[in-house]
Amino acid sequence: MSLKNIRKAYNVPAFRGMRVRVSSPQPAGQTGTITTSDGPYIRVLLDGAKQSRRYHPIDRVEYLGIPVEMTKGER
Repeated sequence: MSLKNIRKAYNVPAFRGMRVRVSSPQPAGQTGTITTSDGPYIRVLLDGAKQSRRYHPIDRVEYLGIPVEMTKGER
């Protein structure tokens, strides 16, 4: 499933390069950047991490700011 399909299916602003805050796993409130999709999940590279992790797009994910791709004209 692409990020575009995830946006439509879950009504979330999931764009590659967008900053998010996730509340699981511990510690809660970690921030990171969306890197890609992985089936119905988004992959997020948490700040300071070397590898991205899978998160469900509507399960404890807070989308922060304006998506990078939207600033390039994608609506």
